[in-house]
Amino acid sequence: MKKGILTLLLVIAFLAGNAHFSHATLFLDDWGVSYGNWEPTGFGGSVNYVVEDWTGDPASGYLDPGYGGDAFDVEAVYFGLDDDYAYFAFVTGFPLQGIGNYDAGDIAIDWNGDGTYEYGIDTETGDLMSVTSWSDPYFTASSPYQITSGTTIENLGANYSYDTFDGRYAIEAIVDISSLGGAGLLTTDSDIHWTMSCGNDAGGAPAPVPEPATMFLLGAGFIGMAGLGRKRLFNTSVVK
Repeated sequence: MKKGILTLLLVIAFLAGNAHFSHATLFLDDWGVSYGNWEPTGFGGSVNYVVEDWTGDPASGYLDPGYGGDAFDVEAVYFGLDDDYAYFAFVTGFPLQGIGNYDAGDIAIDWNGDGTYEYGIDTETGDLMSVTSWSDPYFTASSPYQITSGTTIENLGANYSYDTFDGRYAIEAIVDISSLGGAGLLTTDSDIHWTMSCGNDAGGAPAPVPEPATMFLLGAGFIGMAGLGRKRLFNTSVVK
């Protein structure tokens, strides 16, 4: 019995000591991304990423346009493309179950760059939707917030993931490009966006520029970079 108890204690100690490795992301782990190690190095397509990590007082601090420190911080956003799929990821200190009276929003996708987020991913169900209307957060500068009406295109199933991520949370989705109308609709203004109901912080990233060979395969449409907001670090990465 003592041997069994000792073995159990050793297993518990091992698991506790390795708790920070307990998450399994949809693709960020494979891309070599971890907290503070934001650059994707293991993706075979093209990816744009924007990092805006709050590093001041973890319990407060100005995030633009609101306050809240780490708990309300949208820390990194990824928009990747290969020949067949679009990859979306948001790393945030805000959990999908919400904080107090504040709720998490849905992923907004402006695929054709016309300033309207015509697609969205319901973060509760993992449904990809054609969206006809959105609600706004408290700070409308962070709009849009949550899908209010639309039509479900498909449930992403295993291609949608929400999990803990190095003390934060990662929201990830892989979407067939054909479900979004094809790569030919992408423009220099195409982007993705996510925030919470208060809108204290929001994150977005523009569509990446494909490799020349990929651009040839995908056909018409040039994918470029959109402007960035306050203190945003913008990177384009093409990883072999």
